[in-house]
Amino acid sequence: MGIPRGPLASLLIGILIALIDSSFAPLTGLALNPARDFGSKLIADLADWGDIALTGERDFPYCIISLTASFFGFILGAFAYSKLIGYHLPIMANQNKKIKAKIIQKNNMK
Repeated sequence: MGIPRGPLASLLIGILIALIDSSFAPLTGLALNPARDFGSKLIADLADWGDIALTGERDFPYCIISLTASFFGFILGAFAYSKLIGYHLPIMANQNKKIKAKIIQKNNMK
């Protein structure tokens, strides 16, 4: 067993998340999408449901975690893509060669 590997790994993980979501959503209102989760919490707060709307009767409003994690996650994902994958794309490879050539030229002039 273990972690699924190979070309079907993403499909299996997606099916697993869909099964978890479809089994818990009718019972608990599970929302894995922060936009879907925050919208309903905001409407409940505007309808004056009290502290339970955003916090779920806890000390900390956990909806903030899903919103900030999404924000920092897409920044980290974009940075990782540009450094790890985008660097090796053909368009970027030509630009990287030109930049390296300019740096070498500058260093040779000194």
